[in-house]
Amino acid sequence: MAFEVKPDSEKFEDGRGVSFQAVDGDKNIDCIISMEALGDAFDAPRIGKAGYVVAYRNNSTRIHFAAKRNYSEGFRDADGVVVVTSFDFSGR
Repeated sequence: MAFEVKPDSEKFEDGRGVSFQAVDGDKNIDCIISMEALGDAFDAPRIGKAGYVVAYRNNSTRIHFAAKRNYSEGFRDADGVVVVTSFDFSGR
């Protein structure tokens, strides 16, 4: 498996979190980290999109690691999106 996050693919999704794109070979993978996870794990200010995007960028290595782990373990939502939540940073 060659899960790799596409550079500069992040975007804020109001009410959800920060989405980003990854690839595994020729397969595109949609990913998102929840607003709750960004706030809980990385102290993102819970006001406006800028704080969430900055928290994502400042912690992208850990976020991408969690997304890769969830992808490899088959954790996706009903739409096939790899979701990173607060649980992923709780020492599981």
